[in-house]
Amino acid sequence: MVDEYRELDEERVLVLLHHGGRGKTSGVRLDALSTYGADLVHLTDGKVKRIVKYYDRDRAYADLGITSEADS
Repeated sequence: MVDEYRELDEERVLVLLHHGGRGKTSGVRLDALSTYGADLVHLTDGKVKRIVKYYDRDRAYADLGITSEADS
């Protein structure tokens, strides 16, 4: 599920995501299995040219040299 879109510049958008689970039979949410990641989407002429997937938001922030202070 998308938490937030952050436009980094004209050619890059950081999409903050979280993934979770739900029991197939019980329907119980598995919040302990939730993970928070990000996709870095590269655009050229309004078209997606590349997507870099991060399964850890902190790694995305570190690679991009940005802080998570606006992360909520």
